Amino acid sequence: MWCSPTVQEKLKIPLKAKLARLWGSKEVRFLVVGAVNTALSLVIFTFLAWMFQNSWSSYLIVTVAAIISLLTNYSTQRYFVWRSNSKVWGELPRYAISSGFIYLLNLALIWIFHDRVGLKLIPAQYLSVLLATVASYFILKYFAFTRKA
Repeated sequence: MWCSPTVQEKLKIPLKAKLARLWGSKEVRFLVVGAVNTALSLVIFTFLAWMFQNSWSSYLIVTVAAIISLLTNYSTQRYFVWRSNSKVWGELPRYAISSGFIYLLNLALIWIFHDRVGLKLIPAQYLSVLLATVASYFILKYFAFTRKA
């Protein structure tokens, strides 16, 4: 044999089983759902801007898109990532507070990396999003989706 039986067994695991094991990781689900939510939020914003650009102010478009995105993001996080069965009215306000805090954290990190450290805006935002994403995982895990409600 060219490798141990354990390695051979791992190599024989079907793709479906490997994906199921990977999807079993809360961290992987968090990243995948976050990416899907980001794309969905952009689609929501684009649709609203296209439909109402001549009748709504840009601020109203952004605000309505943010509210719709907050609700869809909460729903997908709740169902797919945290698999919560707690009461929505207990979790949703904590999720909204968490989202607001994460947004303010992102602004603070931009201020640090761009305004204080001197990074260009785009790399500063990428770094801020990376750190805010890590913080977001723990904030959502220990505050928004605590399973106490």
